[in-house]
Amino acid sequence: MVYKRDVSRAVGALILPKSKPRRRADPGTVRDGWHEVKEYSLYVEDGRVLRATKPDPQSFSGGYLPAQIYVWDARNRVWTNARGVKYSTARNGIYKGNYRVN
Repeated sequence: MVYKRDVSRAVGALILPKSKPRRRADPGTVRDGWHEVKEYSLYVEDGRVLRATKPDPQSFSGGYLPAQIYVWDARNRVWTNARGVKYSTARNGIYKGNYRVN
């Protein structure tokens, strides 16, 4: 006679180990296309920011203006063009204030 507890042990021995969770092919890449960061839109290709837009303050219908992304150069104390910077760097810099869309 087999008790229920013994059956669960026997069945438990036959269970295969859990498979690992599936990951994306390359977790460091971001999809190509438009991405929203704060009120700005950034266009990304191959993980790099190529274009940017900002909201038009004079538009009543919510239009956008073309813009450039700039990085603060502390050594020379000027804003320099940062076209082609990685998306993650630009996103974090915009939130911290080191990058600006103008």
